[in-house]
Amino acid sequence: MVGASNRFRIRTRRPTVVVVAFAVTLTAVGIPGVAQEPETPRRGELREAFGFAIKAPGGTGWRVNPAGDDHRVGYVRMLGKRKDQHTGVAAVAVHWIPDCSDHETCLGKAVELASAAVGGVEVTRLELSAEGVSEPTCRRMEKLEDDRRSSKKPLAVRVSGLLCTHPDEPKLVLEPAYSERYRKGRSASAGFEGARDSFVDTFEFRPIAVTVASIVDVGEASGYVESAGGSLWIHGHATVYQLDLARRRVEPRFTSPSRQYPFVYKGESIWMPYGDKPQLVRLRASDGTVQATIELSVEPYTTKQGFGSLWVTPYRKASLVRVDPASGEVVAEIPVGPGSSELAIGETSVWVSEHVSSDLIRQIDPTSNSEVKSFRPCEDPVGIDRDSRHLWVACNAPGTVLKVDPETGKTIASVNVRGDPVLVVSDDSTVWVTHYDSGTVTAVDIATMKVIAQLPLGRQMRFLKVVDGSTWVTDASHGHIYELRRVADR
Repeated sequence: MVGASNRFRIRTRRPTVVVVAFAVTLTAVGIPGVAQEPETPRRGELREAFGFAIKAPGGTGWRVNPAGDDHRVGYVRMLGKRKDQHTGVAAVAVHWIPDCSDHETCLGKAVELASAAVGGVEVTRLELSAEGVSEPTCRRMEKLEDDRRSSKKPLAVRVSGLLCTHPDEPKLVLEPAYSERYRKGRSASAGFEGARDSFVDTFEFRPIAVTVASIVDVGEASGYVESAGGSLWIHGHATVYQLDLARRRVEPRFTSPSRQYPFVYKGESIWMPYGDKPQLVRLRASDGTVQATIELSVEPYTTKQGFGSLWVTPYRKASLVRVDPASGEVVAEIPVGPGSSELAIGETSVWVSEHVSSDLIRQIDPTSNSEVKSFRPCEDPVGIDRDSRHLWVACNAPGTVLKVDPETGKTIASVNVRGDPVLVVSDDSTVWVTHYDSGTVTAVDIATMKVIAQLPLGRQMRFLKVVDGSTWVTDASHGHIYELRRVADR
């Protein structure tokens, strides 16, 4: 049943089920381990995962369990004195199901996932049913497993839960499940049904304002991302990749001469720093052939284009370098502070952040190649972006995002995004923020300046790119790039 608040409450009754026997091992649905010092969830609190806000289970004794993968919200309740006997886990996992587009097909593939393989855990019985479930995109699931990862203490696991597709994106499948593990030869606790009912049968979730539209596996840690000609160009750990947006196909193009620094795609060529040298190189995008080398006075870090030029911030020294891409000549060196890493290109100005040294943001006039003004908006202003009306600043130390008047340098509004915001980019309605250490992406509504979603996606979320209504974000720790979309009515 869908309420006015777009919140789903799944009510079930004991169904008649069809039993399907399996002799295979389990993958991505494994139960997370018990945390050493888990926190106690607040009554009725909602935690976000991958496009859902999930309500904590009812009853007493539950603790938040942070173990498991990035797309899981876990709660644990000890049912006995020993951790290897009668451990109850209420876990909510969100699975990304590729190669499906409708609810029935995606649910079917989720069932296959629930019985697919991981070493040491074997699914011995799986029962599925749609009877007694109020939401038509959900299925009831009952499962028995043998956990043989420890030869000395083989365990049995009983699992009771649901599989539900996201109402806006059926590729996202939500799996709330209550499970108990116990010594093999014994049985689940007498209170299994009651504990399950307190979680699964009264389970609530609501879709949030941002959904994951696609996940693309690049194949190695993903860094800076640029868009051009219907493709994304992704700077991996050692390779530059091209992602065809129409076909969602990734192809390696050439070995990168530098680290995962920002680069520029211009005229079928890519401009990027050359290793740790004070050089900028022009590479043919199709194969990485060096077409030109420009000697600089600084070791480059960030490179962006605007006003017919390439703009290069220094990694250590105190100069903003302007390069003519047609002639390959350095046309200006503008004094800025050392460690000026991030750039924003506006309609009439170039903006530079000095978060390493002075915490200043400098406005540069591209007509005179001189500084117009500087101001200190906050401590550690790491990320900046300029849209048609405002300058947006991600302040790492206080964990805030600022909306700044570019004419005066005064802060108009601020929002606490928690944690460690690094980079920021805006579109017509939303400000997107990456959190490098926590692996989270935050979406802020521009009209209300409120956080509308925080999605834990990976390990080290970093670079962002807005393309045709989607926001793409890379994970610096592995090879995934995520496509995020805002749902209009939330």
